[in-house]
Amino acid sequence: MEGVRAFRDSVVESESVVKGVLRLGASTTPGNNLLLPLMGRFEALYPEATTTVLIGNSADVLDRLTANEVDLALLEASRVR
Repeated sequence: MEGVRAFRDSVVESESVVKGVLRLGASTTPGNNLLLPLMGRFEALYPEATTTVLIGNSADVLDRLTANEVDLALLEASRVR
């Protein structure tokens, strides 16, 4: 029964706790001005979550997104290629 309770508790926790790794990419201007300050707030709110941020030019960040190296990208260019 203890194993069942532990499993139930872990399922309940997984539904209410934000944790894991979030990989973000951004071009230089939105990355430095928008994303980095937001990530600080996100990590303060969700201490069990880890974020990684890649900042570079729009084409490189888009390449990383299409290669599934980042989960989400914030780009300022309306046309990258």
